[in-house]
Amino acid sequence: MTKAAPILFVAKLAATFFIALASTTSTSASSIGLSSDCNVRFADVHGNIDKKETSKNEGRFGLSRATQSPLPELIRTWHCVSSDDARVGSHGIATLQPYTGNWVLDWSRVIDSAGTRREQRWLYRWYSAKYQLVQLRSRNASGYAIVDGTQADSGGPPSEFDSHAKSNGPVVLSFCLLRPPRALCGEGLLGQKQDSSVNVFKSEALDLLRSIEFLD
Repeated sequence: MTKAAPILFVAKLAATFFIALASTTSTSASSIGLSSDCNVRFADVHGNIDKKETSKNEGRFGLSRATQSPLPELIRTWHCVSSDDARVGSHGIATLQPYTGNWVLDWSRVIDSAGTRREQRWLYRWYSAKYQLVQLRSRNASGYAIVDGTQADSGGPPSEFDSHAKSNGPVVLSFCLLRPPRALCGEGLLGQKQDSSVNVFKSEALDLLRSIEFLD
C-alpha cells in the first residue's frame, strides 16, 4: 500500500537555550529564553527534570534517573515560530476553527495518499483510532497536542492485515501553543506502543504543556 505522507514535522532548534531555574514551595519552576522575543516558564509538576544534571551553557535538562522520563528530550525540541507559520498546524493537518476556538484534524492529506478506496477506508479507520488530538489551554496561551501512534517500526502506517506491525512502533507527541504573534512548538518520543509507561508519560507531558506561560 502507499505510505501516508509524513504529518509530523521535525524542527531543529534555531537558538541555544538559556535556562534559569527557580524553586517554589512544591514545584520546580523553570524559564527558558528561546529567542530575544520568546521566553516561557513552565512547572516541573512531576519532578522529572534533574536540576543537578542541568547545564546552563549547553541548555540541557538532565534526565531523571528515577523515571527515565522522556520530558527533558521533549523540552530540548522546543522552538518559537510565528503564529502564522504553516508548521503551527502541522502543515494543514490541524486547523483552528475561528468560531469555537478549537483545533480539528483534516484527514484529507492522509486519505489522499492511498492508492485505492479500500486503502483510504483503512487509513481513515487507523488514523481515527491512533491519532489523537488534544486541545491545550495553558496559563496564557492555547493550542493543541497530537499523540501519534499510527506509525509502525517501518516508519509508515501498517497494512490492514499485519497484526505485528499494528502493535509495534513509536508513540510521538507534538504540540504548538499560540500566543500571537508567537507560537511555541515541539515534538518528542513518548515511547513504544508496547511500553506500559506510555500513557503515564503522555499524561505528564500534557501537564507540563498546560503549565507553560509566555513571559511578555
